[in-house]
Amino acid sequence: MFARRPNENKDYNNVLDKTKSPETMKQLETRINEFNDTVLPAIREKIKTSQAASRDKFNQTHRILSDIPTGSQVTLKNVNRVAKSDPLCCIHTTSKVNIHG
Repeated sequence: MFARRPNENKDYNNVLDKTKSPETMKQLETRINEFNDTVLPAIREKIKTSQAASRDKFNQTHRILSDIPTGSQVTLKNVNRVAKSDPLCCIHTTSKVNIHG
């Protein structure tokens, strides 16, 4: 290309690839089994601890309601609110069914 010497026309067909090591199927199976026995369980445990930590942090900062029992006083949000002067909540009522929050 620009300001570079062109490559020599060499035949690389007979050059051995040093990155690939000839392994038998037995060696590959042992390496796969070692990977499955050592690395994968460690990764699985790391993921579980990370997920538990993030779940605990989320639960501390967010209020998650459990089931709302029948007969509880509830307020419904006005989803059809058009203007700022319209009320946020429109209905104060008693729940008739078990609501999952």
